[in-house]
Amino acid sequence: MLHRKPSSLLLLCCSITFWVQCTVWTTIHAQEDRACIVITGLGGLPEYEENFIQWGDAVAEACGKELGSRVYSLDGRQQKKSAILQTFDQIVSSTSLRELWLFLIGHANYDGQNYKFNISGPDLTDTEIKQFISSLGATRTYIIVATSASGILASDLSQQHRVIVTATKNQFERQPPLFMSFFIEAVTSAEADTDKNGKVSLLEAFLFSHQKVTSWFEEKGRIQTEHSLLDDNGQARLNDDSEDSK
Repeated sequence: MLHRKPSSLLLLCCSITFWVQCTVWTTIHAQEDRACIVITGLGGLPEYEENFIQWGDAVAEACGKELGSRVYSLDGRQQKKSAILQTFDQIVSSTSLRELWLFLIGHANYDGQNYKFNISGPDLTDTEIKQFISSLGATRTYIIVATSASGILASDLSQQHRVIVTATKNQFERQPPLFMSFFIEAVTSAEADTDKNGKVSLLEAFLFSHQKVTSWFEEKGRIQTEHSLLDDNGQARLNDDSEDSK
């Protein structure tokens, strides 16, 4: 379902087209002005940890091969907050950067005040993520948060020059989400390429994943515990049917 902040459907379509479909998962020449940060977190259970590692590796490979991006892969099982913040500082100092992709893959929680991405040692918080993203100024930024409780970031980080995808609609959806598994599948899926132009845009990958998650829960006969969101440019939001997701 579509929820619009004061903006028309035309604005939504134009904005989504400009910010999302202009960046596609298709092979291009390496871009020195594009960077991708992939951070995987603690698994808790072996099966979760294995998923996070696999998904992180797949995303890093896609960023390098399909987006032609410089890739920074950070494993939150070994690398602590100081290493992550150091990478953030390195990215900010890159004056030629025009586009950034940030992926968070793992467990997270919300304690009533802060979103916390679970890594070894002190967690990475929404405050630190927001400070980093804000330091990038007008850099086009794509933030994909494949964690529990991630929906809170759709509102916290929403702003111009940003597209934010979260696996959940709010901070109350706390189960490990399946969203990223289908998001990765979308990269090479002919089914995800709905306009049949031989490319899968971020928008198409999002819609594919969103539908696949819904179908998975329906097929299993389970109550759906995750509902993904896409916030575009701080002006329009896809699949937000609940006021508590703000």
